[in-house]
Amino acid sequence: AILYSNRDRAVALTEQAVEMARRSGSPGALTYAVTSRHFTSGPDDVDGRLASASELISGASAPNSDTALEGRFWRIHSLLEIGNRAEADTELAIFAEGAGDLGQPRYLYFAALFRTMLALLEGRFEEAEGLAEEALSLGRRWSPETALTAYGGHMFVLRAQQGRLRELEDPWKSLVRQYPSLAGLRTALAYLHCQHDQQEEARAIFEHEASNDFAHLPRNLHWLSDVATLADVCSSLGDRRRAATLYDLLLPYAGRNALAGAGGTLYGPVPHCLGLLTGTMSRWDEAVKHFEDALGMEARMGARAHVPYTQHQLATVLAVRGNPGDRERALDLLAQAVQTTEKLSMTNLRNRLAVLEGEIGDPASRGVGVVSDFGGLEGTEASPVVSSSPPDRGSPVRAGVFRREGDYWTIAYEEAVFRLKDSVGLRYLAE
Repeated sequence: AILYSNRDRAVALTEQAVEMARRSGSPGALTYAVTSRHFTSGPDDVDGRLASASELISGASAPNSDTALEGRFWRIHSLLEIGNRAEADTELAIFAEGAGDLGQPRYLYFAALFRTMLALLEGRFEEAEGLAEEALSLGRRWSPETALTAYGGHMFVLRAQQGRLRELEDPWKSLVRQYPSLAGLRTALAYLHCQHDQQEEARAIFEHEASNDFAHLPRNLHWLSDVATLADVCSSLGDRRRAATLYDLLLPYAGRNALAGAGGTLYGPVPHCLGLLTGTMSRWDEAVKHFEDALGMEARMGARAHVPYTQHQLATVLAVRGNPGDRERALDLLAQAVQTTEKLSMTNLRNRLAVLEGEIGDPASRGVGVVSDFGGLEGTEASPVVSSSPPDRGSPVRAGVFRREGDYWTIAYEEAVFRLKDSVGLRYLAE
C-alpha cells in the first residue's frame, strides 16, 4: 500500500532495507530488498538497477541460485529499457538455462514472459500467443494474479496488432474495476477507446489521469509505460495543451524503451511518443527527428513489428510538412512499411498504409489535405486525426479541409482541427 500512496517513503524504506541487508551478509535478504527497491525506484534509476542487479549476480553462491537469477532478471529488464538488445539476449539465455536447472515456477515464468515480449516485438504473432499461454500456465503456479495481468497485457498488444482489440473491451473493464490502483490498466482502456473512436470514454479517463498535470501517477516501475500510453491517447484526442505537458515529462527519457512493469510488455521507444506529441503540436521538424530516433532504436532492438508504425507516422509528418523531397521520402517509407506488413500479415495497418499512399501519391490531393494519424504503436484500428497539408513551400498548416471520412467529418483551418459526427446539416454544407 505504501508503494502507491507515498512513493518517497517507499523509496526511503527500500533504500534502508538494502543497506541493512548488505550489512547482514544474507544473500536472501539482499535479493528481497533489491527487488523491492527496483519496483519503487521509477524511471530515473536505471543505472542503479543495473548496478544492484550485477551486485546480486556477483555475490551469488551459484549461477542458478535465487540470488543470481533475480539479478539476471533485473539486468534483462534494464538492458531492454536502455535498448541493449544484444546483451539482453545473452543474459536471457543464461537466465533461461538457470531457471530450467532450478525448476522454480517463478523463474520459469519470467523466462517465458520475456520470450513472449520478444516474439511480439519481432512480429512472431502466432508463436507469441502460444508463449503467452505457456507463461500464464507457469505463472499460475507462482502468482496467479500477476500472471493474469501480464497475460492480459500480452493479449492487448497481440489483439491490437491483429485488429481485434474490441474483443478485450469488457474483460479489460473488469480488470480496471478489480485493480483500481493500477493506472496502466486505465490508460490502456483509454487507448482501446481511442482505437474505436469512443472519444468521450477515452476523454473521461484521460481527464482523470491528467489532473494536476499527471502528478498523481505513481512514479514507480510502471510510470514510463503509463505516461507513454497517455501520450498516445493525448495524440488521438488532439489535446495540444496536454501534449506539451507530456512532452516535458517524457523528454528526459528520450533514449529509453517503455516497459510495462516487470517484464510484461514493451510499449516501444520513448522517441516514438515524443514524435506523436510534437506532431500533435504541429512541430513538424521535431516530430521528424523523434520518429527518426525511434526507427534507429527499433532497428537496434530488432523490433520488426514496431518499425512499420513508426514509418507510417514519419511518412505522415513528412507529407504534412511538405519540404522539398519530403513527399518522395514519405512514399519510400510507406513502400518499406507495406513490405513488412505483408510479410507479418498486419492487415489493418497495411490498409491504412494504402490510404496514406493514395493521399500522398495523388497529385490532386497536394495542398488540399493529408490524413495524419498520430494513433500509436499498435494503433491498428484508430480513427485518424486529420491535419491540413501546408503549401509546397513547407510553411505552417494553413490549407482548409472539409470532408467526410466514414461516420465523421474533418474540418480544419490553419492550426484548428475538428472531427464531428456525420449529420444531415454537415452533408448539406458540403454540397
